[in-house]
Amino acid sequence: MSVRERSKEKEKESEKKEKPREEPEEEVVTKKSPVQHVPEVTVKEDVSVSEAQEERTVPEEVTVEPQEILPPWGSAEDSEWMYQVPDREEDREMWAEEWSDFILGWMESQGIHVISITTFITERPFTDIVGKTDAFKVLGDRLVEDDVAQWVGEEKRQLRVYWRPLEDWADHIYRWALETGSMRLDVKSIVIQQGREGFGRLPEEDLHRIMELLIERGYARWVDKERGAVVLVI
Repeated sequence: MSVRERSKEKEKESEKKEKPREEPEEEVVTKKSPVQHVPEVTVKEDVSVSEAQEERTVPEEVTVEPQEILPPWGSAEDSEWMYQVPDREEDREMWAEEWSDFILGWMESQGIHVISITTFITERPFTDIVGKTDAFKVLGDRLVEDDVAQWVGEEKRQLRVYWRPLEDWADHIYRWALETGSMRLDVKSIVIQQGREGFGRLPEEDLHRIMELLIERGYARWVDKERGAVVLVI
């Protein structure tokens, strides 16, 4: 080998040494996420619940009885002495005064104007009184003495109680007639058509007296006095 050839051979070897080593490209490995197998869930309708909802019915309407009204002294268990007619006259007067005041308020709250012995012995709290028949007469006499009641019949089995004076009823009916435009009034129509109004349950003889009061006050004039029919005067 000549000198020139040796020099070229050395140059080639040096070039090989100086040439940087090429690093192999990194292999990008894409890792595949393992496939997750979700178990299939089958939702079954609760047949019993759905059927119960379909079969659900509207509850029946419950009739609420009116609340029992007791006197200030309570029931017979609370004040036993108030449920017996006292023997002493002085005690009887005080006893009758307390009970008569309660009867006035009780009848007004019930919207009734006549109380009978039958009602007295069957309605609480009166039914708890010992000797109810005698008590009814004692209390009725006391209310009559106070000019707020009147016996119906000589047998004293019914008592008309005036927890509102007829004069007040006359004013009430007159205002009601003006507000409702009922310019003609008669007793029969009031009794038949106005039962829901407080005055619609008044005894007919009281309604006749009220018509007379409307005439006396100049609120009305007669159309038929026998029928208790009037027409309002404005």
